[in-house]
Amino acid sequence: MPNTIHQDEGRPIVNSNDHDSPAESRASGVLNLTHLRTLVAVVQEGHLTRAAERLRISQPAASHHLRSLEQQFGLPLFTRTPRGVVPTAAGLQLSEQAARLLASSLELLSTASELRGSASGRIAIGTIEDPSVHAALPSLVKWFHEHYPLIELSIESRNSSSVRQGILTGEINAGFYVSCTNEANLREYEIGQRELVVVAPQSWRERVATATWPELAKLPWVMTTTGSAHSEITAQLFRSHNITIRPALEVNTERLLRAMVSQGVGLGFTRREFAEAEQARGAFFIVPISVHRTTMHFAYARSAETDPLIQILSRGLATVLPVAERLIPSTAKPAEK
Repeated sequence: MPNTIHQDEGRPIVNSNDHDSPAESRASGVLNLTHLRTLVAVVQEGHLTRAAERLRISQPAASHHLRSLEQQFGLPLFTRTPRGVVPTAAGLQLSEQAARLLASSLELLSTASELRGSASGRIAIGTIEDPSVHAALPSLVKWFHEHYPLIELSIESRNSSSVRQGILTGEINAGFYVSCTNEANLREYEIGQRELVVVAPQSWRERVATATWPELAKLPWVMTTTGSAHSEITAQLFRSHNITIRPALEVNTERLLRAMVSQGVGLGFTRREFAEAEQARGAFFIVPISVHRTTMHFAYARSAETDPLIQILSRGLATVLPVAERLIPSTAKPAEK
């Protein structure tokens, strides 16, 4: 691209009728983007008239813009040579910075336009302790920040029963939990199976290594609170083996259950991934007996199916947790912003 700026026949690069005060221009401290646009166009086109035509302004107006900038900057932007007019070193450097500033201004306007049409509000999500869900949540938060910056996310740690109840009462908008029963008022999606195993204190290893279900039933057990999802799943397992167990202690979370088992209080029932981690550090022994599988759900209230925030959340979940893609209806997939 040529740096020489040719004068039009007999026309000065700067209009001699400009009488702006240099001191007044510099004192304002405000840059006129239209003037900067002219500076960039003249340098890029290498010709004042062509630049004016490109900007759809008159040649005198373009000259006025350049004169105003020279006054405001207090620097000559162009010099005359026998072959025409060329930008000074300052003119070239300032035109490059002006081009970047103009690009930033367009980006700013674009962002403002997106924000005007962007969804806003608050989404509260409840979740149980689950490695795969916890691994996906940071990516979900980043996805929201990138695509829907006006939506505020809140993530709460709860047990399964509390997640379900929170959705039903409206305390939270959606959540992740395990359950062996369906709730008619919730739209539930399966996002995977979780394997539950019987665990014992490491010191009980020889005692339970070859035990049968009837023999295990005679030992003390650590149970979760009656009515919790974990308690329901455990009761279902015991019924399937036609046994009744002897609870030594009731706790309200699966995490506390694992802590009590590791301290030798009794047997317990927990997810395999947690059991294997505890066994690796010498706190547990996984009893080699039949396991039980339960379903991990993502759910929200059926009454909220058409809520734009729930649809956006569903889309984000399908993006960061691929297994959920086939489980989320197409109506819950708004177009990517």
